[in-house]
Amino acid sequence: MLINIVSFIASPAFAAIITWLPVIFCLAIGVWWALATNDWENFSRMGSIIVIISLTTYFGNFEKKIKLGLEKMEISLGRIGKSIMEESIRVNSGVSTLSVVQREEINIAGSALGRDFVKLHLLITNMDSGKIDRFFSWNALAIAMLGTIIWGFGDLLNLI
Repeated sequence: MLINIVSFIASPAFAAIITWLPVIFCLAIGVWWALATNDWENFSRMGSIIVIISLTTYFGNFEKKIKLGLEKMEISLGRIGKSIMEESIRVNSGVSTLSVVQREEINIAGSALGRDFVKLHLLITNMDSGKIDRFFSWNALAIAMLGTIIWGFGDLLNLI
């Protein structure tokens, strides 16, 4: 489950959600505002906010922040794995007062966590940050173009 979430966070699909969700939100607010006031210049003003969102997307270094967050998750997972491994060593050496069922559960949890840790490490290592960077750059350009068109011609929708 954790690996599926992390894989999604490291994918361009997550980057698309991060970049386009505020744009769609601004467009919805702009259309609502224009319809409520019957003044399409309000919709046009949302174009300037969309251009600002594109600049934030372009200069935000999101791909580096995503990779840094995944590396922090890897460190945390490593600490949890270390504590489970220490408990597993204590259990297997007979020092622990846990029952046989509890010992088996700790061994299963430790091996599952170890597999997840290896998968997470491989995901972070093989993550193509250049691909995500290009994705953010092209999306920022598309958002800037859309925002500029809305900013310049959004009030003309009133004539339609």
